[in-house]
Amino acid sequence: MSSLVDDKSIIYAWRESCLKLQNLWPLDIAVCKWYGLTFGDTGTLTENTLIEIHLVNLGLTSIPAALGGLKGLSYLNLRDNKLTRVPGELADIQWLTYLNLARNRLSCIPPALGTHLTRLKTLYLTDNCWRFKDSLPVEWRGDGSLRMSGTCDFKR
Repeated sequence: MSSLVDDKSIIYAWRESCLKLQNLWPLDIAVCKWYGLTFGDTGTLTENTLIEIHLVNLGLTSIPAALGGLKGLSYLNLRDNKLTRVPGELADIQWLTYLNLARNRLSCIPPALGTHLTRLKTLYLTDNCWRFKDSLPVEWRGDGSLRMSGTCDFKR
């Protein structure tokens, strides 16, 4: 079960490893008020669970594997950054329903995302450096669980 203490420590660690986030998230402001983060009640987890991350067009170059520990996260929008890889640990985010990784520098994504993100309803991957279909998890290549709706975007 996720809690503010756990979620907060993951976010603080990400901040410490990323200069752009250090500038965006000042330490004199409470973490629950930091730009692009939404805390709330998922119904099964506490009201202090991080449920949304919306960090668009910030020039972020990496996603920490520790984000996989944000069990109550349902919305992750990292569109228009400079990401080159996605950690397989994101597959551990059991409540994730929305994932936007469009317009980054990704050439592939971990197969675990295709097998473990069973609640995922929307996935945006357009405008990346794809080796196209061969780089997508086999679970997303026409089996019907996620329907392709555009170049490389999926809807359930």
